[in-house]
Amino acid sequence: MGGKQYIGPLANSTAVANIELSEDSSKFVITFLDGTSDEIEVAKAEYESNIEDKTLTMPNAVGGLAKGTKVSDLEGKTFNEMFDDLLFPTVNPTFTAPTASIALKDYAATVEAGSTAPTSANFTVGYNAGAINLNGVKQANRGGAHDTENSFIYYGSSADNTTLPTTVALGNTSYKYRAAYAEGPQPKTNKNGNYSTPLAAGTVDSSAVSVNGTYPWFASTVSTGVAKQSLVAWNTTAGAMSTGNFALQPSGTTPQIFKLPRKLATLQMLNTVSNQMETIGTTEYTETTETININGTDVTYYVYTYNGSTRGSVTLLAKF
Repeated sequence: MGGKQYIGPLANSTAVANIELSEDSSKFVITFLDGTSDEIEVAKAEYESNIEDKTLTMPNAVGGLAKGTKVSDLEGKTFNEMFDDLLFPTVNPTFTAPTASIALKDYAATVEAGSTAPTSANFTVGYNAGAINLNGVKQANRGGAHDTENSFIYYGSSADNTTLPTTVALGNTSYKYRAAYAEGPQPKTNKNGNYSTPLAAGTVDSSAVSVNGTYPWFASTVSTGVAKQSLVAWNTTAGAMSTGNFALQPSGTTPQIFKLPRKLATLQMLNTVSNQMETIGTTEYTETTETININGTDVTYYVYTYNGSTRGSVTLLAKF
């Protein structure tokens, strides 16, 4: 166009020397041979509806434009923006919250009451930062880095109980891990726009893991006499603890005896014909008491001794 005359609004008796876009591409800058210049705004190609009621809403969703979008919400958008919204809907991320975990390590869940309690070394603890998910794919962690200096194990119902007990109490003692974490990253949409806010620094508690302190029970299951049996987790409800099946030695060799740290509630014996455990009476058993020291605590035991005629080995189950 150099050297040509303009007619109309821009005609000014001199020829054009140059035409170029402004730095922000919003205008054409026309320079004339006499050194003067003029500008023309570039059309923005923005949506401008002919609908008079600007509060009119879309009855249905179209692409990425949601149902209920108003005319006024769309006016002023460029056609590029409009097509991006229509063809490529904005997808917001979903969140998986951080979690903490705790488990016993090299320590049994059921131990004798009064024995040495677990220390922090007897627990495996962990922190999972959660996730920011986009279209089902993890994009980033939800929580920030694990703050181990401010994380700790506590027992019971209060997080103030951070000095762990040295001996095991009778019944359940629960332990939890409180994991502290730093602020998480900014969640992003599929178009890399910010969504919501980063998860603030905070803490999360694990589910509880319990150590059950119990008293052992004894039975004449060996030829040498009465022996300590596998531990049964302590339950405060009468009749809720069960020895499971155990076989007593023949009564002609050693007395058939079993000792419980609580009064017997139900006694069952194996019917060798039906191969079923059946509840029986205790008239053939003499009940006495005996004090047994368990890890420094004197415990009253109920002793049940078979007083019937000589018989072979029997399989029993006691609930107490």
